[in-house]
Amino acid sequence: GLAGALVALAAMCGPAAVLAWWVAEAWDRFKDEPWRIAAQRAISPIVVALILSGGFILATPGTPDWRLWLIAAATAAGMLLSKINPLWFLAAGGALGAFLLN
Repeated sequence: GLAGALVALAAMCGPAAVLAWWVAEAWDRFKDEPWRIAAQRAISPIVVALILSGGFILATPGTPDWRLWLIAAATAAGMLLSKINPLWFLAAGGALGAFLLN
């Protein structure tokens, strides 16, 4: 029931949330340290690759669809050309997908 769902949610999301909170706090505390700046530069290409691979996975479900590739390309272009929070692109992509795929 509902209690079991809440326990399962806490068990699945709780440890990751606590770890993310701890890492974010430590990352902010060491914001002026040279090793942090170097680490941030080093992981930037990895983050870009993970975002692109996620877009690839979303754009190629069972059979590739040109509309999904259009959404992925528009989202990538928007993120590269603007300073808008990527969550807005996620929301716009979801709305555009709901419109184009129905």
